Amino acid sequence: TPKQQKAIETVFEKLNKIAINSLKNGESVIYDATNINMKRRIHLLNSLPICEKRCIIFISSLELCIERQNFRDRKVPNYVIEKQIKSFQVPYFYEGWDYIDIINYDSLKIKRLFKESMLINHDNPNHKFTIGEHLKSSYNFANEKKYNNLVKYSALLHDIGKIYSKNFDEDGIAHYISHQNISAYLFLLSEEFINLSVKDRLHIAVLIQFHMDFYLREEKGMKKLFDLIGEELEIELKQLHECDLAAH
Repeated sequence: TPKQQKAIETVFEKLNKIAINSLKNGESVIYDATNINMKRRIHLLNSLPICEKRCIIFISSLELCIERQNFRDRKVPNYVIEKQIKSFQVPYFYEGWDYIDIINYDSLKIKRLFKESMLINHDNPNHKFTIGEHLKSSYNFANEKKYNNLVKYSALLHDIGKIYSKNFDEDGIAHYISHQNISAYLFLLSEEFINLSVKDRLHIAVLIQFHMDFYLREEKGMKKLFDLIGEELEIELKQLHECDLAAH
């Protein structure tokens, strides 16, 4: 409700002030919150005094999150946890971080999800392939173009979250709202890629996360995004978009 939202905003305003004042006094601060929204993270980092800014991403599967909350006194409905994952935006250095690390509490076999996706029809007029066929075709295109491995992996898994976001409208057409956020989250959980460097894992997850922005933003919005993420990611994101289009 608006009243609850206002209360949450008031709490975070106070939390931000405490963090800023503590840093100004030379203290170290651990800012422990869900922190899934990129704009809010950037706003906070820009308001901090000069200091080292370190981000630790604690990532767990939906199943583990639900299991753990059974041991808490204050619980939330499962759909609230699902909504958080659908809203997850990958932290990256362009936000203002000096250091980022990932702590995986568990992992998943993304190869199994990919195999399942080969059998799932898109049920959408914009796609003639199954989800898995589309991903495989995207990867093959990236391979033919000799794009780097970060783009190839992004092409291979950019839509893997569609498995968990498929919903039908009244006309029987499937839509996949927020699948890009889920896909990025699932990639960070994947055990097959856990040995990549943290920077490469985040890099791939960011490409996956933003691949839908070509369809969701107008030209001005895309320029704003490119200004934020920098030239290297802009080039690779455009390459991923090529792969996505070529596989329709």
